Parts: sequence; structure tokens; C-alpha cells
Amino acid sequence: MFSKDKHALLGLDIGSTAIKLVEISRHGQDYRLEACAIEPLPRGAVVDKLVREPQAVAAALRRAVRSSGTRLKRAAAAIGGGTAITKLITMPTGLDELELEEQIAVEANQYLSYPINEVNLDFEVMGPTPDGERVEVLLAASRSELVEDWSLAIQMAGLQLKILDIEAFALENAWPLYSRQLPEQGVYQTAAVIDVGHSTTTITVLKDGEGIFEQTQSFGCGQLVDSLVKQSGMEESQVMTHLQQGSLPEPQRSDLLLPYVDTVIRHISRMMQLFQSSPHATELDHILLCGGGAMLPALAEGVSGRLGINAALAQPLEGMSLSSRINRTALRRSAPRLVIALGLALRGFEP
Repeated sequence: MFSKDKHALLGLDIGSTAIKLVEISRHGQDYRLEACAIEPLPRGAVVDKLVREPQAVAAALRRAVRSSGTRLKRAAAAIGGGTAITKLITMPTGLDELELEEQIAVEANQYLSYPINEVNLDFEVMGPTPDGERVEVLLAASRSELVEDWSLAIQMAGLQLKILDIEAFALENAWPLYSRQLPEQGVYQTAAVIDVGHSTTTITVLKDGEGIFEQTQSFGCGQLVDSLVKQSGMEESQVMTHLQQGSLPEPQRSDLLLPYVDTVIRHISRMMQLFQSSPHATELDHILLCGGGAMLPALAEGVSGRLGINAALAQPLEGMSLSSRINRTALRRSAPRLVIALGLALRGFEP
């Protein structure tokens, strides 16, 4: 019943500590997870969303492809918001595509900190302005050197990079999956989706599935992991396993984990304050947490208590059928880490 679209893409979420890979198929409005893998990355291979060691990233990608069993070669990946510039600008109506490209290249110069010949630039026409006299255009740009590093690492793994997205947009794109856990599937509701990673945390606020606010800040669970490794003497992989399973022993739990969870809650509270002071401020109905750091014990409960808004782990696989080769037990623990990868894989089914 489920068919593999000829334009299907592997979703590759390449973070500081691991690669998350997914393949999905579609039948109507239903999806099935065909393949999935989470492969650790050596420390230093990706730093602050920059590929420092493309060979190490390529080797981890090959292991992920092999363990997942996927045969897809076309892939979509995402860079962090801190390594890209996004800006909503307005342009005159009536321009054809070539005229629009030329005008945007001129307009983009005022927003870029590098010469335009040193960046990769893309745009999407969002629609007319409220007065109908101009059109809104979403501009996205990143340094060509960064894009080439990502492309090289993925090509070295034998894959074809078809789309390089931005993580906040991938979070938004996955809305049809995790909105299923919300009342009325999130229709006419506003949700903040917060991805807590190793070194960065990204918030995307969606109103009825449309992004109205996004921001990335430089904090994550990496500092906690480093402290736990230093105090406990455990390997980083062991620490990560304990954190994900909620089995961290004393005294690390009381000395390090609980105070750090409170620090993360304070950071999230500040991000919420920034949203509420923005032009798009509105009442939030839900907070969904994803990423590796989202599974810190008591984080969701702490966010709910601090902000007075229901917060829960994102469950993007809820209601999705799974291929027989998927390890369901392991996947249940890992689902909140797969949101960005799933949002990227969904790009293969867009017009």
C-alpha cells in the first residue's frame, strides 16, 4: 500500500554528537517509517554546526546507511540557524522570476556580512503583503564554504545532497507528524517547538502549523555531558545512555543533573519572553520538546511548572506505521530526537 516516491529523500540530521537518519514512504496522508538509524559521531567532527572533519562525518554516515538498510541515495540535511541568515523582505509585484532573482541579489547585500559571491542564496515568495501592493519574500543565505563542507561530507558517504535546509524550517515542516499528539491535531492552536541539542537550542513557534517566530541560542546539554564525564569517569556514550534512560546514578544526579535541568528551564523561559515581546506575540497553547536534551529527566514537567503551559516530549511517530525491520523498543526512546530528520525527509513529498 505504501509506495516509495521517486523523489523520496533521506532525512539527515547531523548534529554535534550523532547522525539521525530516516527514510519514510507515503500513502495519501499516511506515512510509514521505512528505515532509521542513530549513529554516534566522534567528538570534534561537527562543532557549532560546522563540519570540521568531513571524513569522520562521511564514515559515520556510511555506518548509518548500512545499519538502517536504506537504499536511498538522495538526501536532505540542515544547517543551524546560527550559520544562516534569514530575512523576510518585500518586493514589487509583477516581477518575473529572473527580475526577482536580480532584484533580490541587490537587496540581499544590505543583510549579508560577506560579499554576495561568497554566499549561497535562496528565496521563496510567501505571498502578497496585507495591502496587496508588494509581495513578501523569505530570503535565506549561508556562506558557500560552509555549504561546500556539508556537501563534501555527504558526497564522500556515497549520497547525493539535494536539499540543504535550515533546522528551524525542518522543525516547522514536521508539524503534520507531531501535531497528531495535540488536541484537534493542533488546528487553530499555537505551539512552541523547542529543539534542545548538544550545543544549541532552537525555538520555532507555529500558529496553526505556520511558523511565526524562530530563534537559535548557543546553549544545550553539551556542558552537562562534559561535567558528568569529568566527575563520574564514564565514557561519553555511557553518560548519554544514562541521560536518555533516566538512570543516572548518585551523586551525579543531585549534584549536576538537577541543577542543570533548572538552568535549561530558565533559558527556555527567557526564549519565551523574547517571543512574547516580538511583533508576533500571542498566547501559547502547547510546548513540545525535541532533540537529545529534551529527554533530560523532569525537563518537560519543569517547563510546564515554570511557564504554566502544558509541555511534553514531541512524538512525531505517533500514529505512523513502522517497517518490520525497525526496532520498535529502541525507537520509542529515540522518537523525540528524530523530529528534524523527519521534517527533512518530508521535503521529498513536496510539490
